[in-house]
Amino acid sequence: MARRATRQQYVILPVRGLRATTANASPRTQAFLAAIHTIQPQGVTHHIGEDGAAVPLHVVDSIGPDAAKLVEMAPADVAALRAAQPGIRIAEVVYYRAAFVDPLRVEATAAPKAAAKTATIRVVSRADHSPVRGAVVVAFSDFANRVGAQGTTKANGQVNLALSGVSKLERLYVYPGPGFWPSLKRTCPCQATSWCPCGPSTSRTPMVSSTSWVGAL
Repeated sequence: MARRATRQQYVILPVRGLRATTANASPRTQAFLAAIHTIQPQGVTHHIGEDGAAVPLHVVDSIGPDAAKLVEMAPADVAALRAAQPGIRIAEVVYYRAAFVDPLRVEATAAPKAAAKTATIRVVSRADHSPVRGAVVVAFSDFANRVGAQGTTKANGQVNLALSGVSKLERLYVYPGPGFWPSLKRTCPCQATSWCPCGPSTSRTPMVSSTSWVGAL
């Protein structure tokens, strides 16, 4: 049966560690790694094996003559290479894609547009309390029904949200820009100088405060 032409990437390395030494590899394994140290142009391959059982092996990168190699080879050839070189490890390279989750959004406003009462939310850096501009603030007075208000902070780190008649927020989400972690505050009161620390402890972790009520009751 013909071998499958599709190639995958693997890392070839000693049984222990990244470099072959007298403590973790036999002379045969050390010689093998040294023999395939040369990085090859695309389409050029080593042929590894004994007794006529050649295994095509394309070396993409190497961290040293006695060290790990990034190679491309057909999955069907992995067993043959292990048999020819029992003193090596062959680890398949696995690529992961970053997981993205869309930020939560308000689906129903907590107050009619005519309502004058708003809450001023201020987002600042935990490190030096400097204002965080461009942070999306999403405040839910009724999280289950996605009722609340949302907005984006200005240069002073503040955003005014229409939350007439709301004294407590079930959830307060902050989605800042690069350099800051997103954050969540549960059961956050809407009252003056109510600070709500956000996110994990880093040098640029933002904090949120519901600084004041603005407008008529």
